[in-house]
Amino acid sequence: MSTTYTKTVAIGLLCLGFLMGGCSSFEEINRPIGSVSSEELKTDNLSGQNALKVMFNISFPQQENDFQMTYDLIGNIYGRYFAETKDAWNNAKTSTYNAPGGWINYPYSNIWPRLSRVMQDVIDEAGEESPVYYWALILRAHALLNLTDTYGPFPFGGTESGAFAPQSEVYKAILKDLDAATEYFSKALVADPSFTLFPQADVIYGGEIRRWVLFANSLKLRMAIRMSLVEPDLARTIGEKAILDGVIEANRDNLTYQYKPAGIYKTSVEWGDAVMSAEMDSYLSGYHDPRAEKYFAPAKTPADRTRVGLQAGAFIGVKAKALELYSQAIWPEDKPSIWMTAAEVAFLRAEGDLRGWNVGGSAQEWYEKGVRLSFQQWGADQADLYLANHSDKPMPYINVPDGYGRNSAPLSNLTVAWDDAAPFEQKLERLMIQKWIALYPLGSEAWADIRRTGYPNIYPPVQATPGYANLKTANRIPYPTSEATKDPKNFSLMESQLGGKNDYATKMWWQKK
Repeated sequence: MSTTYTKTVAIGLLCLGFLMGGCSSFEEINRPIGSVSSEELKTDNLSGQNALKVMFNISFPQQENDFQMTYDLIGNIYGRYFAETKDAWNNAKTSTYNAPGGWINYPYSNIWPRLSRVMQDVIDEAGEESPVYYWALILRAHALLNLTDTYGPFPFGGTESGAFAPQSEVYKAILKDLDAATEYFSKALVADPSFTLFPQADVIYGGEIRRWVLFANSLKLRMAIRMSLVEPDLARTIGEKAILDGVIEANRDNLTYQYKPAGIYKTSVEWGDAVMSAEMDSYLSGYHDPRAEKYFAPAKTPADRTRVGLQAGAFIGVKAKALELYSQAIWPEDKPSIWMTAAEVAFLRAEGDLRGWNVGGSAQEWYEKGVRLSFQQWGADQADLYLANHSDKPMPYINVPDGYGRNSAPLSNLTVAWDDAAPFEQKLERLMIQKWIALYPLGSEAWADIRRTGYPNIYPPVQATPGYANLKTANRIPYPTSEATKDPKNFSLMESQLGGKNDYATKMWWQKK
């Protein structure tokens, strides 16, 4: 890397550091941009590492408030990894489709403004040709994908600044950003295959730009699969090119982020606000899945099985009792959070093959590789024996004595072993079950897959708000009606783009099931 280029990069990151500052607490994250004093500029607080941490914390939120309100109470509940235990939430929570306005508004009113502000400051101060800018494009893309897949139409990607855009346009704008970033960094890698940028600033990949490009291409593949039922030709083009350009294939390139204390540690272990779901209980117990002992702790009250899940929407009489009956997550406070893995990418490729894409292997090959990669990731044994199992099936859900759920039938009759002679829909269900197990605890992706494919099958909530009796999981989070008073014209535009009511039932643009 040339001296001139190095200086340009350094100046760009210094500007970013000046604008964002270092932070480790909720208060510091929300500190107004640009409020750094001249005295602080003389300290080490504005190092590249602390500057980038701010953007990382927005894109991969682990701070307890951000994580719980943006991911845990949405994706982890609707994706059916966890169920809520807090008795105070019985009358208003996400699983019953009547969450408080402050909850459903949080990602839009908190995460989005911070992301927009920081990105604009990067543009203003570092410029749109700086490495920091292209790095920030990747981070913004990841955050924006979750935001649009939570709400649908979003104020990004449209022709008018600040105006809502249809989700299809938001997707294309995100993909355009990812293309720009990968093209920019790929050129740098051609000149220097070992190109590293600010290794101490990058708390995820240690500055290895090659790995950031793998992640960006994998993100494109994730989006391509999501689009596959609504724009199949474009999705195939995007997906095949992403694979050709290089995606995550080994666990050493998994995107994990260490933030202490980890989000799941706070929500499930320390606070006890979320426990193992009934769906995890049914699938993991039925398959005798070795990963179960890596995912969840044994229930404190003896039952007919070691780990016990709770059904979504159950009325919790006493939280302390629920924590005795049901299993909490195993997640040390310093365990890195998981945002994209080689196992997920392998399952994406397996589905691509099912849909006729050229993914460099068959659906069976990528399905089995996905399972093996997941076992390796979690340090579980006997992946080959698990893959050869033609007999074990998901178990019926049996609620524990004096528990808060209800007995329910098995969710599927499929075994683990691949059957290449099976019809398409059966292959897809088998694939999605194993992908869902492997994605744990990334509930946002689990939720997207359930909405998109209908798999894995899940239990409806025990109780639900009137009007949602037939809705197994939410299709989206509604924008709070308070937003209509702030900007009626823009809110009306959003409603017209939805194609349905501003509620939990209206589907995403990419949903066809």
